[in-house]
Amino acid sequence: DPDVVLRVDGGPNAPKAFAQPPLVGAEAVARGARSFRGAADRVEPVIVNGGPGMLVRFPALKILAAFTVANGRIVEIDIIADPAKLRGLDPA
Repeated sequence: DPDVVLRVDGGPNAPKAFAQPPLVGAEAVARGARSFRGAADRVEPVIVNGGPGMLVRFPALKILAAFTVANGRIVEIDIIADPAKLRGLDPA
């Protein structure tokens, strides 16, 4: 969606790269997605709260992304990178 919003919850223990204000707009979100280049082999599709998502596993960090879709377009992306919040992640 041209007005897509990307929010990151890095928590107090995540790398500083995750401490950022929300990105708004397709161009800003696309620029932010560049940091995931080369991570395709680490991405697993998952269901998050009944909707589409992805889990990205880096050697020292997991990142969970949940997508909100409306009218066939991604309108929100919520990324959780706080290790404390992901500790209890159901591997199923």
